[in-house]
Amino acid sequence: MEIQAEQVRAYRLCGHHLEQKLPPDALEQAAGACGFQNSPPGAWETAAWNRVAGITLALDSLQMTFDQLLPLVQQAAAVLDTQTVKSKEELDRVLAARVEGWLPPEKRALWNAPSMYGSPDRQTVGGAVVSFMLRPCAVSGLVGFGRREGGSPTFTSPGRWLGRVPEPCPDADGQLVRKCLRCYGPATPAALADWLGCSPQQARRLWGSVESELEPVRFAGKPAYILAKERAALQAAAADESRLLLLGPHDPYLDVRAGRDRALLVQDPARQRLVWRTVANPGCILKGGRVAGVWNSKTQAGGITLALSLFEPLSPGERQALQALAEQYAAFRSLRLKRCTIET
Repeated sequence: MEIQAEQVRAYRLCGHHLEQKLPPDALEQAAGACGFQNSPPGAWETAAWNRVAGITLALDSLQMTFDQLLPLVQQAAAVLDTQTVKSKEELDRVLAARVEGWLPPEKRALWNAPSMYGSPDRQTVGGAVVSFMLRPCAVSGLVGFGRREGGSPTFTSPGRWLGRVPEPCPDADGQLVRKCLRCYGPATPAALADWLGCSPQQARRLWGSVESELEPVRFAGKPAYILAKERAALQAAAADESRLLLLGPHDPYLDVRAGRDRALLVQDPARQRLVWRTVANPGCILKGGRVAGVWNSKTQAGGITLALSLFEPLSPGERQALQALAEQYAAFRSLRLKRCTIET
């Protein structure tokens, strides 16, 4: 099967969860695609902003930070060591009620105000905060699924449910290679080694764990491999050419090191050097999966200035969409957008 560049871009956008934003509680799913890098500091947050509808509205309403609230939710989750809670909605309420008692009095009315995330009649702001933070609590081993009761799941601590510490995944090698192939396929063992930063020998060992699941293809005139069960998804992939994104520096989608696949995203070698630098990479303007420009930001005195440089002309409507994205990004960073320039 001969693979076209348009198919690969669309397929990878889907693998990276960049075709549309995931629900607010899907941060683990977004990061789980291939991992978020946090170099430079804050890079993972921008990557998440492009993939997941965030907790920002609730934090702004409470005038509290994620780092202030997460320890309280983790402390509240300790109740699951001694009890089981039926339904996700009830779990949000139980933990939110415990956190409320540890909040300053002036925050409690805001905590109990109706949620701004779609179910104000059934969820409070505090319940929404808990819902967002259940993922990091689960990763910390504080929250897990218990036995289903009727149509509802139950929740308890993994230790209480299992009676032991969870064991390592026996198929970890295979899962790692599959993640690489879903996000960067078609690929080769050399590409896997490049992505992981491991030796060629280790990459071949990992590759061997899924060899029976692979199908050979040709991409850009060279042999490569895909997961056989992903063949139909790759053939049917089609990117929304009108969708614009402001990807941050070092976003996982841009992780094409050592020249691997750079022409897929940016054909001009001179422009490739603008995108992938030795240090201080810019952010990228993505259009239909292609890099349509770069952007840089400067933060000063509670405000942020964004400078966007386009590689190709955009329509007035697309420029307005970029301006709106710049305003949304500034709000996500809790900063005032002082200025946004767009140049071709």
